[in-house]
Amino acid sequence: MNVTNNTINLRNMQQSDFAFLQIGYDSKMIIKLLNELKNKPIESVEIIPFISLFCWEATELFKKYDINFEMPDNKTFSLQDIRLKTKLFENKYSKAKKMILNCDYLQDYIFKHKLRFKFMYDWNIHYNLEIFVDKYGNVVGNSQYGNYIFQDDKLLKKKIIDVEKLDNTKELNYEFKPEEYFEYGEFCGKIIARINNFFKDINVNMEVNAIDSNLFYKDLNTNKHLKTFYKDDDRKALMLYLIHILSTINSVIKLLRKYEKTDKGWWLRIYYITYYYALQRLDDIKNHITMNDMLNNKIQNFYSIINIDDKEWMNTEFRNCMMHYDLIDKNNKFLIRDEYLNVNIPLFGLVESCFNGIKYDELKSKILEKLNLLSTEIQKLLDLNISNPIPF
Repeated sequence: MNVTNNTINLRNMQQSDFAFLQIGYDSKMIIKLLNELKNKPIESVEIIPFISLFCWEATELFKKYDINFEMPDNKTFSLQDIRLKTKLFENKYSKAKKMILNCDYLQDYIFKHKLRFKFMYDWNIHYNLEIFVDKYGNVVGNSQYGNYIFQDDKLLKKKIIDVEKLDNTKELNYEFKPEEYFEYGEFCGKIIARINNFFKDINVNMEVNAIDSNLFYKDLNTNKHLKTFYKDDDRKALMLYLIHILSTINSVIKLLRKYEKTDKGWWLRIYYITYYYALQRLDDIKNHITMNDMLNNKIQNFYSIINIDDKEWMNTEFRNCMMHYDLIDKNNKFLIRDEYLNVNIPLFGLVESCFNGIKYDELKSKILEKLNLLSTEIQKLLDLNISNPIPF
């Protein structure tokens, strides 16, 4: 590695230096973006898994090369766990279903117990799901997914019958205080600031757009308002899963994307991670509903339109480089080919090397096109009918 005095010699770069340079670029991009997201709670929550991923992977690379990086204290949430929320639940539908229904139960439990009298609990007059939409009616987030981001997976993976014993289980922490969120944000901010300071001599200008979010919300009860789509817990989990996938996609392409101005690689990173895992999870869902005789005409038409079997842009090695910073394959071979290696282009030729010469901007355009298709068709399939939302 050719890093001395926090400076990378761009004229004589070793392979690992490209990974460190990308970390430097991403830290500067993230700082610019976070400054713009102040007082914008929905975007700030939705971006947390990507920020956590950056903090974890950057510091892991520092450790690998024995670069001293003193981590700040953190007493709230697990950086390692939250960064995994970029994967949109679990690989197997059965595990994802359990986590989704546990999230739903926890939120239902919290808001139901805010009612004054116990006999009102079964009336379903409380709300346990808040849907966020933009001025065009695009679903861009929801409260249950926001709660899931911060939940301990050990709790969510428990059997539902065990989670339902929460009122008798004092050791389980499932409801958080505002100061805990702020403390975690401060923790991540300190890591990003230290990384950015490490690369303070890298001269690059990052810019983001100034955006007015103009968001709205609608409160729902999942036990009542979503009944048109499901008749049992299996279909309830399916609908909530699709809402979470849609929220994640749209939070990236309908909310965060508006801030994109300068791009040195970070924007394609979050677009590609979102695309890769959304497609994987939709594939998991298709396998489940096919095996369990739930594939009706509406769902079949949905999968026909999105063409789930078209995996032209699903590249595992590229995905690994988007989730991690080492630009190597499983055999530790440098992935960027000599003919494409160029320090002056985004990701230094990684895109061209992984996708047979396709240019960075072209791949980004293709991924955004796919994400927009998924967004449109999932929203149609759900048909949530979010009428008269309230300004946020």
